Amino acid sequence: MQGPRNIHAPCSRGTVDWTKEFLDTCLNFSNKGLSLPQNQSLWLSRVSVLDLCANTLHELPPVFFENLGTLKILDVTGNLLDCMNETVAACCDLNLKSNCRLEVWHQVRRDNCSDQLPLQCLDVAMVAWPNLSAFLEATCAPSLALSTVRGLAVGGCLLLWLAIAGPVLAWRLQRR
Repeated sequence: MQGPRNIHAPCSRGTVDWTKEFLDTCLNFSNKGLSLPQNQSLWLSRVSVLDLCANTLHELPPVFFENLGTLKILDVTGNLLDCMNETVAACCDLNLKSNCRLEVWHQVRRDNCSDQLPLQCLDVAMVAWPNLSAFLEATCAPSLALSTVRGLAVGGCLLLWLAIAGPVLAWRLQRR
């Protein structure tokens, strides 16, 4: 699969004014040092491709992506996103392109969009677009179940209590 720059090359690279409606069908706002408004929705009546690559974005504000309109491709690769807005991730007909480290995105899509094609993500180290499920299986150690974590916490507390209570009881018995 191609990298993001080749996919969106013919897109408009106009001025970014979030208060106005965008009339183009393809917008390339990559490498502009953008920040997204926290309290305003994006106007995308005709836009089908939105490229927000390499803007050092840390989040995708929920309000900003409230009205996705005709948006079909959202490319946020090369940003510093810690998590993906669940509303955006749950849009099954939206082709999301992001770095491979967004596990929440994968979980939301897996839980809500089972009939969709496998998700693709950009593996920056390999400069490739692997299947996200395969990438996460290969790079993420299996996590412990919540009940296992609770059991370990209770066991640790009990062990700590015994470590404290045992010597205290032994000391009391010795004094008698």
